[in-house]
Amino acid sequence: MDDVRHTAGKWRVEASDDQFFIVVSGLKGCARFGVKGEWDVASLDGDDSFIGYHEAKANAHLIASAPRLFKALERIRDLAEVTPNFSQEAMKQAEAAIAAARGEA
Repeated sequence: MDDVRHTAGKWRVEASDDQFFIVVSGLKGCARFGVKGEWDVASLDGDDSFIGYHEAKANAHLIASAPRLFKALERIRDLAEVTPNFSQEAMKQAEAAIAAARGEA
């Protein structure tokens, strides 16, 4: 498994009015609104006239799930390397997505 380069911790979405915050918990040396170990990784404005509330909410949940999706994709890639007859095209797509997530593409 590759080393973690993104903010480690549990990512989740919190909503406040029309704002969506991607919050990470389990961090050391920080606090969010007085809660130790929490930090905002990103925020999205659901009142934005371009994408609107529902799309901003969906985007926030997609962003918050990124670490779990990344870990699952790495695991699939690792299993594919030892699985006979695994699709080489699927392997290339997985490796490209992993590289993009790591900022290497």
